[in-house]
Amino acid sequence: MPDETKMLIMFNLADGIYWRPHIGDPTLLGWTTVYAYFCAALLSLTCALGARQIFNDQYTHLHRSIWSGLALGLFALGLNKQLDLQTLFTDAVKHVAYEQGWYEQGQSLQVFFIASVVGIGGLGLLIVAWLVRRVWKQYWLLLFGGAALGRFVVVRAATFYGVTLPELSRFTGGLRINWLLELVAVCIIMLAALMNIVHYRRS
Repeated sequence: MPDETKMLIMFNLADGIYWRPHIGDPTLLGWTTVYAYFCAALLSLTCALGARQIFNDQYTHLHRSIWSGLALGLFALGLNKQLDLQTLFTDAVKHVAYEQGWYEQGQSLQVFFIASVVGIGGLGLLIVAWLVRRVWKQYWLLLFGGAALGRFVVVRAATFYGVTLPELSRFTGGLRINWLLELVAVCIIMLAALMNIVHYRRS
């Protein structure tokens, strides 16, 4: 990196954090994904509140905990889709790294962060899978959707932090497959919740 560019970056970091509230993805696909997040969160909350009646077994507390946490997570991801809060987080980390003299090790820290996201996400998915092993028929689709959404989050975080990854394929018009995967993953989770609700109403 040229010395002038390096000095400019350090000056900007030292000067402060530049994130401002804005719409992160004002496209039709972006707003559709946000809508899907909120619908999935609402359906998940419905499963949580009606866990005793919907699932009708001795694992009510487990069902309620999983679907409540999922509703909260989906709502947060829906907000972040347009608020772009990861930019604020990145700016804050870079600012602290500069202030503390860690900036030269930035790439290594970014790789460590991505590895941590993968590890924590994978472990969380395995824990949920183990907890629902006795009622797996009600959760296999949810776990599949969760894995797909986790894959999106990891790839998005990696590309956002500049970690080198193979170029993602594109559809006509520049639509990245990863963006579409996000919407598909959320729709799968939505379908998993809806199937439980519909099954209860038919019984």
